[in-house]
Amino acid sequence: MILASNKTIMEFLENSEKVFIIPPFQRNYEWEETHCKELFEDIKLIANDKNKSHYLGNIVFYINEENDSSEEYVLIDGQQRVTTILIFLCALRDCDKNKSLPKKIYQNYLEHGIEGSKFKTKLKQTLYDQDAFSALVLGEQINENNKIFKNYEYFKELIEEVQSEIPLKNLYNALKRIEIASIKLITKQSGVKEDLETIQRIFEKINSTGKPLTTGDLIRNFLLLTKNLTEQEELYKNYWLRIEKKLLSEKISIFAKDYLRIKIFSDIKDSNVYKEFKKNFSKVNYDKKEILKDMTKYSEYYSWLLDPNKLSNTQNKKKESIKKLIEEIESIGATDFMSLLMLLLEKMYNEHTDELEKILKLLRDFLLRYRIVKPSRGGGGLAAVVNQLIEGFSEENIENKIDLKYETILKKLSNSKNPSGKFPTNDEFKQELQKNVDEKYAKLVLSIIEENEYKNIPTPLSKITVEHIMPKKLNSEWKKDLGGDSEAIDTQEKYLNSIGNQVLLSRKYNSSISNGKFFKKKEIYNEVQFNITREIAKFKKWSKEELIKRNENISERACKSIISPEKRTEDYSLDDDEVITFKNEIEDIKGRKIQMILYNNKEVSIDNWKDLCYKISEILYKNIQNKFETVFTPRRNLLIATENEKDGLKKAKQIKNSKFYCETKILTIDQSFKYAKRIVEHFNQENEFKIILENEDEK
Repeated sequence: MILASNKTIMEFLENSEKVFIIPPFQRNYEWEETHCKELFEDIKLIANDKNKSHYLGNIVFYINEENDSSEEYVLIDGQQRVTTILIFLCALRDCDKNKSLPKKIYQNYLEHGIEGSKFKTKLKQTLYDQDAFSALVLGEQINENNKIFKNYEYFKELIEEVQSEIPLKNLYNALKRIEIASIKLITKQSGVKEDLETIQRIFEKINSTGKPLTTGDLIRNFLLLTKNLTEQEELYKNYWLRIEKKLLSEKISIFAKDYLRIKIFSDIKDSNVYKEFKKNFSKVNYDKKEILKDMTKYSEYYSWLLDPNKLSNTQNKKKESIKKLIEEIESIGATDFMSLLMLLLEKMYNEHTDELEKILKLLRDFLLRYRIVKPSRGGGGLAAVVNQLIEGFSEENIENKIDLKYETILKKLSNSKNPSGKFPTNDEFKQELQKNVDEKYAKLVLSIIEENEYKNIPTPLSKITVEHIMPKKLNSEWKKDLGGDSEAIDTQEKYLNSIGNQVLLSRKYNSSISNGKFFKKKEIYNEVQFNITREIAKFKKWSKEELIKRNENISERACKSIISPEKRTEDYSLDDDEVITFKNEIEDIKGRKIQMILYNNKEVSIDNWKDLCYKISEILYKNIQNKFETVFTPRRNLLIATENEKDGLKKAKQIKNSKFYCETKILTIDQSFKYAKRIVEHFNQENEFKIILENEDEK
């Protein structure tokens, strides 16, 4: 049952016996300057016009019947607004140098006037904010990093800016015309315990103004809303507050998502995390204390992933290596891996550091290859791999900890259920390294080779930068060295971001030599601490020939230094609609992305439908070279032509180093599939091909 009435915010707050409680299940104070600015503009608008008012929103509460000494208003909704109004009153008080404002500001609205009460202030904040709020109200030293203090200072600035135009008294009186809807929940005679579901539903649904509730806020409410305030305080102090201090409030939503993932072995959309969290933990035999206890344990490991510097300082070389590996994995982009890494740290960090180090190296190398080769354009393939590993690590599935062994994980990674999550082979890795490598990946590839081959003390990635030998902007001298304008442009387009054109440098060098002449660059390269960079000194010039030579050399060495997959021993687990042949109709591929081609069950990578004709032609030339010949469409348009015939193609591309060329001017997916089908039918090879499509769930 509820009782609703219209009041001003000052009417709601006044009365010396009232004290307002923000229960632990509520979020901490989160208002930003933008929210404060908006409120102040509303106050300004009505300050000089007594006929104007402003509606602030709903304030929902119930009376705590457990306390007889004063009226305790437990706030369910509106605590952010109540806190901000009181912060504004403190700012008014401290800007009032001439003492023009009534003294009852302190008595009625800020301090709690009951002698002997356990509450010194009118509003009892959550434990996270209580010290800052009490210090502000009572004029004591305050933590300046707290949002309460920051918004207090901001209000003071705003008040001082308008003080010559709007007297303080007018700003104070304007608060008396700020209206609210006061909504009181009438709990059952048996107390709040029986109405927990009602309170929770209200909390989930109402958030009329201010900063929207986050997933973390909702989960906090779900876990901390218990039968009485004392129990709520204990759960908050012993568990949730510790989680907040480790992760900060803004990281709790993503932590909760990754924590849930290790429990249900499934990725969850951000918008569904709270729903799934509540659903999962409502149906299992967990009590809230046990859930919070478990989350608190995992939050420690999660905080290490967010900031590896939090890892305990130790002389243990293995643990130092683990810290370094986490930093390297983070540098690649490890969002999909956070839940998996958290689980591994929890299970292995304290007792199995040797094996953990090996596993982290494997995961780093898998992820590095995956990012460079990009077997999936989306994130679904990687998510499926992570979920498969997490499920294997669960308590129910671990037998003699076999799933926590390097060999077991390598086998699982090498036998992904779907091509979109595959562990890229050396051939695939080498091919991409020689084409285009993002600088952050190139930095790690080169660092791993350096460490593996030269055994030097590793340099932190944060102190390393990557330099392009052939620069991004070519001056006339560089163009000359590369064979003239046309050849230089072609070489730059093909090899600028290849692994062979990138070197490691200390940060202090990079900007000073970026566009310099090669012989000047060599002098710098010879001074740096990285052996793999000093190797450039043996080159007398840097032309296309030298670049291709180093490209091949570095990519070969990368394949040896960076862990590769085992030979696949299991077939992909594909749904029927993920595999098509050239006997399928064009309608079967509408709206679907291509992932891979299988020719006699051998994998061939492909980026998109546009490349299908060329890839099919390349495969067939390699495998039936003696039968390869010109191919026409049914309308006698050329699809594959000899060098003498290639003028009949709209956009010819040479097939390998052969005398044949393929048509690559293809405008639609339909056309690509139709032309490729024509080619395989011409050579009677339609039964040898399968095309793997992206799973609908990975879009």
